[in-house]
Order: sequence, then structure tokens, then C-alpha cells
Amino acid sequence: MRSLLAAFLCSIRRKPTARLPLVLLLAALGASPLRAQSTWNATAGTWSTDINWTPIGVPVSDFTTQLIFPATSGYTTTNDIGAGTFQLNRITVNNTGTGTVTIAANSTANTLTFGGTTPTLDITGTTLFTRLLAGAPTITKTGSGTFIHDSNNAGFTETIIVDQGTFINRATTNATTNFNPVSIVVNNGVPPASAIPTCPIPLTSW
Repeated sequence: MRSLLAAFLCSIRRKPTARLPLVLLLAALGASPLRAQSTWNATAGTWSTDINWTPIGVPVSDFTTQLIFPATSGYTTTNDIGAGTFQLNRITVNNTGTGTVTIAANSTANTLTFGGTTPTLDITGTTLFTRLLAGAPTITKTGSGTFIHDSNNAGFTETIIVDQGTFINRATTNATTNFNPVSIVVNNGVPPASAIPTCPIPLTSW
């Protein structure tokens, strides 16, 4: 009987020790901020409203963040997170309707700075961008859709690569557009003739 009791007590003592690495691993994972995809689930609304996103929560400003905007009709989504630039890696707009998804901002301070691995604008359908890009990343435009840059945006100082679809720079929403990247490189995309007069930018691989 004593031998059975001793064996039982030893097994109890061993369990916390055996589980300690797993407990430490879970604690370490729990301490890390969530940096993943955030999918817009509203129509018009602001980015700082947590229930406008799936999973529920305001997106983290980080060069691994990916924002996804599904749409079957037009709406305006407004960046109002914080009082400065919002860092991200990718914007995906999957607009299957005939309307326009407008990406706006609460103020000129609410800029977007792309970074991380292959910063990307993946656009299906039509997207209108009326606020500011910042920094010096190279951004690649993919997807069959049209991205309309309509912003007085002198703070972006690198390259736009158009691999698919159409990139338009214009001055309609804003009276002037000081968009002056190093170059716009068109690989397999479509350079629209309508954009040429409003886009005095060096174009490579036209």
C-alpha cells in the first residue's frame, strides 16, 4: 500500500514540472499583440470603431497588418486611428459591385505608411483613395481593379509598381495633387490615357 501511495504522490509532483514549458509558451504568446488580417464588415464608418472589423478590434499599426475591404456596393471607410501615421503591409479591396470603395481619412495627420515584406495594394473593382500616403516604401499594385489616387500627397517619395489592373492619379476631389514618387513602373497593368495629363511622373516600362 505504501508503495502505491508513494507512486501516486510522485506523479502529482511531476505534473507541474512537465507542464511548465507549455505554460510559459502560452504566456509568451498571450503577451504578443495581434498582428494579422482585419476585415471590414460595415458600410460607411471609421477605423477606430472596433465592431466595424472582423475579428472585433481596432487594427494594430504595424508593418505586418493587412486590411481587407469586401464590397458589393460603394461606401466610404475612414482612417481615424490615432493622431499620426498608420503602419501596414497590405490593403485588399474585393469590390464585386459597380460602386466605388472610398478610403478616406479623418484629417491630414491620418496618413498611411506601407512597409514590411512586399507592400501591396490588391484591388478588385474600383477604389478611390482621397488621403495621404507617407514614407518611402515601394508599393505594388495587383488585382484587376482600378486604384484612383486623388490626393494632395507630397509625402510619398518612392515607387509605385503596377503589376495588374489600373493606377490613376488625378486632381478631382482635391484641387491640386502633388504626387511625386520616384517613378511609376508599369509591368502588366494598364496605363490609362486619361491619367497622363494629370500625372507628370517618370513612367518606366510603359
